[in-house]
Amino acid sequence: MSSLARKCSPTGESFLSFRSTIKMEKDFQKWHTEKEKIHQRETSPFFHEREIWWCSLGLNIGFEQDGKNENFERPVLVLRRFNRQVLWVLPLTSTDKSGNYYYQFEHQGRKSAIILT
Repeated sequence: MSSLARKCSPTGESFLSFRSTIKMEKDFQKWHTEKEKIHQRETSPFFHEREIWWCSLGLNIGFEQDGKNENFERPVLVLRRFNRQVLWVLPLTSTDKSGNYYYQFEHQGRKSAIILT
């Protein structure tokens, strides 16, 4: 579903804006409960740069990549480790993706893509 909306620019000129209004049902309360469990863990994993891990990415707003399954997880590539609790990751997908915002590769005989956005 999409809609047209009339907007005004800072100069007072009006213009039409095309806006997508696709609604996706997401269970944010379930994610919040899982996030509390993760926060209460006493130990954190020991990770290194260039490793692939399953990471709980959660449910996100808009078009950010969501986690999957009951733990809201997704495989990620550890790009940079800043300390034991902070890291920079890139989410992975097994869906065939191409374009400027994906990097395709093969891991353990399976085609995958790194999501660069």
